[in-house]
Amino acid sequence: MLRLKKALLIFVFLCPIWAQEEPLDPDPTEITNTQAYDDVLEGRLKDFSSESQKEVMDVLTPAQKQKLMDAISSGNQAKVESLMKEITLSATKNPEGMQKLIKYSLEQFRSKSFAQVRAELQSKVDGTLFEPVVNAAPKLLDFFTNLLRDPLALPEFFKIAANRTKLLIFLGINILLFIIKWLIKKKEKKKKAPFGERLSRFFFFFGLRLVLIGVFFHNELWPMVIVAKRTFS
Repeated sequence: MLRLKKALLIFVFLCPIWAQEEPLDPDPTEITNTQAYDDVLEGRLKDFSSESQKEVMDVLTPAQKQKLMDAISSGNQAKVESLMKEITLSATKNPEGMQKLIKYSLEQFRSKSFAQVRAELQSKVDGTLFEPVVNAAPKLLDFFTNLLRDPLALPEFFKIAANRTKLLIFLGINILLFIIKWLIKKKEKKKKAPFGERLSRFFFFFGLRLVLIGVFFHNELWPMVIVAKRTFS
């Protein structure tokens, strides 16, 4: 579950950067006046440090800020993306920083229309293993589009990682259930329990896990359920 959150966070944070159709900075050869080019770069740096992105800058350490500014100044898109990935991974260790990055990243999607966000996701899916799945079930792409544009669903979902105590208790209970299930399975092999009995036991433990998820993370997952209901109904 933690790996899933990290992967999803990286995707959410980097998508606005990947989706850019223009280079991060103009080609210097198109600007004959050196001072004009310097003014363009300075303007980009001011835009990045503006109030709308202040929360992102607050997450960074002084060293990270300097490295990011240098990368933006160089106009090296690949370097900027690499640094953003590094910053995102470090933010997953800090719940407060994670929430700030998620908030900033989702603002990029909410500022666009449904059709624009869906087209960006489609371009990322095309040519991948997920393309046949999305083509067979286009509603899945609608769901992820709504998920990215929803103001509550993903921020609430990532709060699961913020409450480490609750998460550890949840994982502990699941480990206990796994051990109990393993002991029962071991006993079944000796007495060769009927298939129906084994199947009913499988559904019992599966249902129990779903109940545990609902009990522990109802508030965090409910906005996502609402998005799914709105998309598939």
